[in-house]
Amino acid sequence: MKNPFSNLIAVCAILMLTASARAATINVSGGATALEDAINAAAPGDTLEIADSLTYTQTARWDINKEGLKIVAASGQTPTIDLNGPATRAVTLDAGVQIGSNDGGRIKIIGRHFIPIIARSSGPGETLWENLEFKAEGDSCSVFVQVSIGPSDNPNFKFQIQRFRNCLFRDAIKGLDPGAGAIYVFDEAFQSSPVDQGGLVYVENCQFQNTMCAVRVRATADHDSTPTQVFMSDCTMNLLIPPEVTATSRGGLRVSGSSGHLTVTNCTFISEGASEEERPARFVMAGNTDFYPQPWGDDFGSLTMERCTILGAHICGIRIMGSGDVNLDHIDVHAYGNYTEGAGILLAEDGDFFGYNGSLNLTNSNILCDNTFSLKGLAENTAVINASYNNVPNGIDGSWPTSSTNFSVDPQWANYPTDLTVGNPVLFSAGNDGFDIGSVELSQGGPLPNQATHWLVY
Repeated sequence: MKNPFSNLIAVCAILMLTASARAATINVSGGATALEDAINAAAPGDTLEIADSLTYTQTARWDINKEGLKIVAASGQTPTIDLNGPATRAVTLDAGVQIGSNDGGRIKIIGRHFIPIIARSSGPGETLWENLEFKAEGDSCSVFVQVSIGPSDNPNFKFQIQRFRNCLFRDAIKGLDPGAGAIYVFDEAFQSSPVDQGGLVYVENCQFQNTMCAVRVRATADHDSTPTQVFMSDCTMNLLIPPEVTATSRGGLRVSGSSGHLTVTNCTFISEGASEEERPARFVMAGNTDFYPQPWGDDFGSLTMERCTILGAHICGIRIMGSGDVNLDHIDVHAYGNYTEGAGILLAEDGDFFGYNGSLNLTNSNILCDNTFSLKGLAENTAVINASYNNVPNGIDGSWPTSSTNFSVDPQWANYPTDLTVGNPVLFSAGNDGFDIGSVELSQGGPLPNQATHWLVY
């Protein structure tokens, strides 16, 4: 008897062979507009391999909507893509595109406009950004890549995955809005009706050097099944604000909006500025990060930080507002704590429109502050705050429970006494690019598989 699926199998095989035959690897060389010409001529699935280390420029906006297109550098080559086009959104691209590769050379991308790249969600698949260096030039560029999710009235909307891996983001510190984030995840679906799913963004093993805000999540829509989630892991941020730039209240990480979820693991955020003008005011801001009520400001999704180090903020290391869930475990925070709102971790304070009104867990952490309290701020009566097994040598003030000062050992970590070491922070230098990446050491061991103990270096 003939297999009833044989015809279907044959058709699928023919389609796969046809697609394979169409995809081609195209050599790009010579600099100037050669890459632009190749993008315009490429077919979906093609690979554009840059064969030299020259600079490639624009004459017009690049709208890259060719699924499966790859732009990579040949092994050993370090070409530059200068987004000098006339439009502030110099590049727009759909999901399913790959820029860069760990198998080849490293591509440098220069941004000259406020938001040079818009990554849209109107195509299927995953967009991969890999082994790239993003560098801001001039006084305009604040955001390297804006990940736009929705809006729902777009008939081509697809669930979007963006992945940034092994990238360096540099010098986005003088732009029009330096708090917007080198990677700005902006869920636009609230502008019309909600969509079923948000997006997934992964930021893995990336470095942020002298970039005022590394990642901002502004997820403002209600999604029926899946919220917008951002996962950041094994990243480092070093921020030293130059004298000609006025430091703002922004810095490091920001999350707000009713469907935004940000999870950060094994990351280091430091500033070695000698004066307050050279340091960020706050490194992590969760909730109503603009300090006044907005439709998305009074309720944000969640923030989870595990095994992270946050050092050198001028006012506070972490500021928490709104009514979302916050989970902080094995984090090391050191802030200078200047001004009345200074603290290691700060909830809403006097003068704010509302106190923190969510669920907060702080465990197994060191929270230090030079000039004021380790933990400070106000919460509503309906807030749930659990703070246990922490070292808070500078005490508490406001709505923090008295258990916050109980520096005891979590039973599951009882056999690892170095897990909470205290003292005066000093920084060490490391990293491939020769700049300081933090004061955190990780050593293998712990009660969980592949778990690392985490402590400040003193």
